[in-house]
Order: sequence, then structure tokens, then C-alpha cells
Amino acid sequence: MQGNLKQIQLPEVLQFISMGKSTGLLSIRGQNETDTTLTIRRGKIINSSALERQRRLGDILVHRGILKRSVLTQVLALQRTAESDKRLGQILAERDIVPDSTIREVLRLQLEEEIWNLFGLEEGEFRFETIEDERIGEATLHMDIEPLLLEGTRRQDEWRKIARLLPSDRLVPAMRADFVANTEDDRFRVPPVEWRVLAQINGQFPIRAVINRSGLGRFEVYQILATLLNRNVIEIKKEDVADPSHATQQLPPQAGAATGAPPSTSVRGVGGFLSRLTGAGKTTERQEVLSFVTPLGSIAYFINRMVEGFFTMREMKPQGDDQRIAEMIWPDLLVSCCKADVIRISGNTVNTDYVEKFIKMFEFGEATRDVYEDGVEALSQLLDAMYRVFSNRVGERNASKLIRDLLGDIGPRVTHTYNPEFRLDERVQHVLRLAA
Repeated sequence: MQGNLKQIQLPEVLQFISMGKSTGLLSIRGQNETDTTLTIRRGKIINSSALERQRRLGDILVHRGILKRSVLTQVLALQRTAESDKRLGQILAERDIVPDSTIREVLRLQLEEEIWNLFGLEEGEFRFETIEDERIGEATLHMDIEPLLLEGTRRQDEWRKIARLLPSDRLVPAMRADFVANTEDDRFRVPPVEWRVLAQINGQFPIRAVINRSGLGRFEVYQILATLLNRNVIEIKKEDVADPSHATQQLPPQAGAATGAPPSTSVRGVGGFLSRLTGAGKTTERQEVLSFVTPLGSIAYFINRMVEGFFTMREMKPQGDDQRIAEMIWPDLLVSCCKADVIRISGNTVNTDYVEKFIKMFEFGEATRDVYEDGVEALSQLLDAMYRVFSNRVGERNASKLIRDLLGDIGPRVTHTYNPEFRLDERVQHVLRLAA
């Protein structure tokens, strides 16, 4: 069975599959050319490829505050070595880190959210391929389609009204001045779930960041924002800031900080960087210590120097979006590492000045650990993604040589106030899968 979503909508397709208690794969392709495949067994949905693409289980648990990213990192390392034959959820449950019932509930909520998002598709194509039950494998969830259809229809009706108030997740909500000034205002009496959203509204985070940081579903956050807007608790700022990482003009820049340079060093241009790689001025340059508050600063510094190096290569032929590669990659990384949104990305420049100040002010403790862990993970993924882009352009041999030259120059000189045992060279080699 296949067709066009203009002629038959997805809820109708799902209803037909549910009534026939069919088993197979339902592939949906929307206007953005993104494919999503729903795995269905005997008329019940048991998985979605969108779930894997948007957030893996570990990221979902971290995102909802159930699991610390540092614990997730340790468990993933265990999965890659001693327990490679087990799923992540199985390891977490067997070691009593996260109850199996919690894992199932989180997956169910996330899967529901992804399916309801698909209901909004008005154009695209679908294809249902019947397959044998044995080929499906084990299923963690079995979701009835009928309740999903009822709730999805209700949401679609309400979503149309919300979209008129909040047409983009790039809009920036802010507290109304008269509301903030009067704590006796009846508008302060809001349910706890609304406070989870209200607490993230600071006049800088766009709706996308509010969703990521609240730990709630997309529809639920939009619903709460629309309610707060109608009650004159919040307003939408006129500036349409695409992402907090773009809003560098809202912070007073420090010398060197805007390009990821450590406070104790001055920012050198490409000429200075190249002279170090070729040996000019080696005696004095290699003695200079690069001091950072945390590894966030040193990873950002390395990324910025890496970008400079690649753009000086003669093999690097200019392309249209060269000046904003990092800026285009970053929003997708924030889906999984939502608390890294205090790191600023402008063009190809990574700026950790704000988050380093934050950690220095509150010290390296419970209040800052989640931000730090998400930041390190997001910057590591950004480093990997950008390296892959550049290595495809200049060749793997040239790319790996540049990285090794950079590590030889920068690695031995890096120090950190917090987490001093962190080794930048080891992290970069691990992320980029380069031999030491």
C-alpha cells in the first residue's frame, strides 16, 4: 500500500492498518525529504526511526533529568566493551541505575510525541510494506493506534490555534515587566508544570531552547506558552533571535573570549598560527601556557584554531555556506545536549565565555555540572562533525596532519582550573578516532 498524503492523511492510513491488525513497516516522507519509518506489529506501533534520529534513549533520560550525563558516558563505555551484546536500557535496568518501568514510560512518551508530530504532515508520501512477524524482533513497547488517533486529532485542532500565536520556535518569550514587578498578581498562581516552563523564560532563550531545557514535550510547552501569553504573563520579544548561541551581542565581549581564546593569552591571527606549525618563533611560543576555567574553553579554542587552519589550505575550495558551518550544525546537537545552549556559536566561531563565567561564579558543583557535561558532549560532537566536513574537502591525510600539528602545539600547553586531569589531546584523538 502506498500513496500521497494530500489524498489520504496519515491518521486514515494508521486506522486502516490498525483495523487489519497488519504487521510491517510504514515509511513516511514529508516535504523536507526526511524519511520516518514506523514499525508495526499486529496493528500496534512498537518503534519509530524518528525516535532514534531525534534522541537516543540515553539522551532522553538525561534530557528528562533521570540520568546524569557522566553516568551515561560510563555506561556507554561499558556497552562498547564488556557488555556489547546488551541494549542500553537492559544494562541500566540490570544495574539498578534506572528502573525498567521508567525506561518503558520514557520511550512511550517520546514515541507518542514523535507520532503526533507526524500527524501534522499535509504533503508527502507513504508506503506500507507487509513483513513477517519474525523479522520484527523484540519490542519494548506495544502502542494501540486508536487512542493515538483520538489524541492526535485533538492536538491538531488546538495546534492550529497555537500556531497563530506562536508561528515559530525561533521566537523569544520574555516576562512582562508589569507581571515581574507585582508578585501579588493573581497571574503568579500557576500550576507546577507551568513553572517548569516559566523558569526557563529569560528574554534570551528562544522557544526551541525553552522546550529543550524544560524536559516537557513540544506540544505541552507550546500549550503552556500560549496560555501564559493569553494571560499577559509573558510577551514575545520583537527581535527574532534564532538561537541563544547567536546572541553574542547581548554579552560584553572580553578580549580574546569571542574567538575561544583563554583569558591569559592574546588572540593571534592565522599568520601566527602558521608560523608555529612551520617552526618560526618556536622557542617562545611553546612556553606560553593556555589557561582555561574548564575543558569547555580548551575544546572551543581547539575548534576555532582548527577552522583557521583548514581555511588556509589551498585544497579548501570556497563554497556558499563556508562561513557558517558550525552555526548550521549546532541546533541539531542541542536536541540531545540541551543545556549546552549557553555556549555561543556565531558563524564558525565557538564562544564559551558566558558558560565559563557561570561555572567560575558558582564553582564546579551540582548547579553547574549538568551544563558542563552537556557542553563537553556537544562540543565534542561539533568537533567531529566539522572535522568530517573539512576532511571531505581537503582529504583525510591533510586533515589528520593538521589535527596532529595542532595537538602538538596546543595540547602540552593547556591547563584547566576545574577538572585539571582532563587531557585535550586524548579527547580530540578519541572523538576523531585518530591513532595517538
